[in-house]
Amino acid sequence: MAKKKRKKSTWRGKKTYPARGVPKKTRSRVVKAARKGKDIGKKGKMFKKISAKAARRYGSKEAGERVAGSTMWKIIKKRSRKKTRRKGRK
Repeated sequence: MAKKKRKKSTWRGKKTYPARGVPKKTRSRVVKAARKGKDIGKKGKMFKKISAKAARRYGSKEAGERVAGSTMWKIIKKRSRKKTRRKGRK
């Protein structure tokens, strides 16, 4: 029997991570606050709500936490962009 040839991946993009585009100072501040157990992101315990909903959708708690983490960084990125726009105006 002949060996089957393995297809090469056609995807050539860069690997990304959820906090990409967030300034380093902001990332550092958020991570430090999270380690201390403070509420980060929007007011209330939105992380738990988002992770619970995503866990039901994707079938596991870990998947729910990944989705909630990604969503959290998107919110933080939006907020940091708004602040930098305000600083730029005179």
